[in-house]
Amino acid sequence: MTNSFWLWDVSAWLSLPLLVLLLVGLVRRRATHEFSFFFSYLLVAFLVGVVRFVVYRELSAKVYYYVYWSSDFAIIVTTFMALYETFLRRIFPSFLGVRLYRFLFPIAGGSLVLLGLLLTLYSRGQISALLTTSGTFDFLCSTAIAFFVVLLLVMGREFSGREFSVAFGFGIQASAALINSALTKHAPGQSGVWARIEPIAYDLACVIWLITFWKAEQPTPHVSQTQLSPALLAQAKSWESGLK
Repeated sequence: MTNSFWLWDVSAWLSLPLLVLLLVGLVRRRATHEFSFFFSYLLVAFLVGVVRFVVYRELSAKVYYYVYWSSDFAIIVTTFMALYETFLRRIFPSFLGVRLYRFLFPIAGGSLVLLGLLLTLYSRGQISALLTTSGTFDFLCSTAIAFFVVLLLVMGREFSGREFSVAFGFGIQASAALINSALTKHAPGQSGVWARIEPIAYDLACVIWLITFWKAEQPTPHVSQTQLSPALLAQAKSWESGLK
């Protein structure tokens, strides 16, 4: 085993101890109720990581490949719920009064899981189906984060603290995964480096989350307390009607 291979191997599994520290940090700061969906995501990500590590060490590469991509379905649902919690429950709580936004993230996550399972079961190219589902998930995550960030800028709202950390971490992770997915599909020969950088991006996201939740939160007014204007809510409802 070369030194470079050993370093890439460490980076691939560094997230496991980081996730443990993160879970402890949320419990220590009593933030498990405040960020319940994010805590659930971290717990699921850790359990999935442990299963993947055991399969990686004990079973064949083919088994690991299928376990890796099939376990992404659990990650998909919890990721969407964590984003739903960050943007809709904490930053834009008034949007929960609009049915479109209230159910958007759960429906998107559930639909992706259902679509991925159906494609995997009935498609001849199961590997291609798994990659397509994963790429769609990364695209939707990146799009959702970009949409809400632009909305924050347009509204002049503050975006800082723990909410910023959670969204920024998911943004880094989704961006790296999206680039890797695009290169894998359109330029297979150039995807090797990004395939290795993707776990590093996830490690970086975990470090950002760990720094944020390990230290005490600054006593600043909570951004979610600002109410949206009636005009903006009326416009959101008109968008909902138009999409229907």
